[in-house]
Amino acid sequence: MFIWLFKRGRLLGGALIAALLVSLALSQYTGVSAARDNRPFWTERSTRILGDDLYVVGVASRAKTTEEGRQLAFEHGKQELLNFTQAASLNGLTIDTQMTYEEHNEDGSVTVFRLLRVPIPKLLALKSAPQYSFSPPSPRPPAVKTPTKPYRATPDIPDECLYLQGHMEQLGCYWQKRIEAEGKDFKAKQAEEERRLAETNPEEYAERKALQQAKARILAEREETKQMCRKLVVGMTKEEIRAVLGEPAKSRPLGDVEHIYYGSQGQLQLALQDGKLPMWGAGCDYIAPH
Repeated sequence: MFIWLFKRGRLLGGALIAALLVSLALSQYTGVSAARDNRPFWTERSTRILGDDLYVVGVASRAKTTEEGRQLAFEHGKQELLNFTQAASLNGLTIDTQMTYEEHNEDGSVTVFRLLRVPIPKLLALKSAPQYSFSPPSPRPPAVKTPTKPYRATPDIPDECLYLQGHMEQLGCYWQKRIEAEGKDFKAKQAEEERRLAETNPEEYAERKALQQAKARILAEREETKQMCRKLVVGMTKEEIRAVLGEPAKSRPLGDVEHIYYGSQGQLQLALQDGKLPMWGAGCDYIAPH
């Protein structure tokens, strides 16, 4: 009987000790979980970009003192900056501390989170600045500029427009390239359509080509006439007109009015009254006055 009670007591004691250890572990886990739940949102990510600023979080785990933890967190944040920017150093860069958060651990140590802010333009300037390395007594090596990513107004901007720095200049180049590409596509489709029409309906194709040639001829004659009219002034004599337009294609007198014709097809008719070019009666839409 005594032996049975002794064994049962040992079992009960072991169960109590195990329960106490489990309770202690759960309390510590609950404390750690609660501490994590109380952390500010900015401690969840090591880096983030807001506007023109880059934010990094430096963490110092289980530092002996608060001051030591703050200093270590700052150094760790600087290392995050170096890893993110791939810069050689942060010399000359001003780093602002925005917030700090401290957790006091059960063992008396402290964990410090430190939120640092750096303007992105200053980071880019730092990264694109020449980086030097010294190894005395070797001579100073030439400056090597770290290439920076070219400015791109929108993701659709083609590479051939990146030489333009302004936002509107890049957009103008983009639309010009797009219009040119669409124009090439339209011409290609039009050529393919004409080829099919020539194969399937030669008569209609011949009529369409004749109409296109006539329109082109008329447009060319109008442009030629416009260029000649720009050289004329009201009151010019026949000799003065000949001096700027050359010899007329033909000339036909009719009473006191002489008609002279210019142009590749003689389409410009000038009616000279009393040997001079009047304001009305010429084959121009407009003739400059004296």
